Amino acid sequence: MRTANEANKEKFLKAAVCELEEHGVADFSIRRVAKKCGVSCAAPYKHFESKNDLLAEVMRYVGRKWQEVLKSTAEAHTDESIRDQLVAIAMSYIVFLCTYPEYLAILSMSDTVFKPNALTETDSVSPITSKLIEEYCKKTQVDEDTRVRKYYVIRSLIFGGTKMINSGILPFDSKTLDMIRSNIVREFEIA
Repeated sequence: MRTANEANKEKFLKAAVCELEEHGVADFSIRRVAKKCGVSCAAPYKHFESKNDLLAEVMRYVGRKWQEVLKSTAEAHTDESIRDQLVAIAMSYIVFLCTYPEYLAILSMSDTVFKPNALTETDSVSPITSKLIEEYCKKTQVDEDTRVRKYYVIRSLIFGGTKMINSGILPFDSKTLDMIRSNIVREFEIA
């Protein structure tokens, strides 16, 4: 069971996510975060040393939320082919980012106010995904140039599709997700 301290910290993190979505990094205000939580402007400092510390923790918080989904997806698809596992992870990422569009904005930030390790923690490919990519490349004997091309094309489909759904260009429905999935699958089939 979570302590009151942990619950308050999560409350601040959720409010900070909203603050970042509404105002961005440049206009981020701990005072507004505190107001959203209904506490004094000093209260967040009981959990975070500084604005930068809170921002870095928001990045880690969003990363942890994705890792929970990733682990669940990986466990649900362990009996499938490596390609199908990678496709399932890609599709889970799209659904995650469309369900929580504010997380996409946070994961896309590259402002210098963040501690460098906070950005690397959330922007890098997870160990689960890295292992699957490595296994897939060995199994299919993909050379390094092809691996890099596939990586960027698939990431472009993930982030481009997500951005188009979140901006309303494409509907967030099974037809759109099937279209994106079929393009990701096709990329795996191209030599």
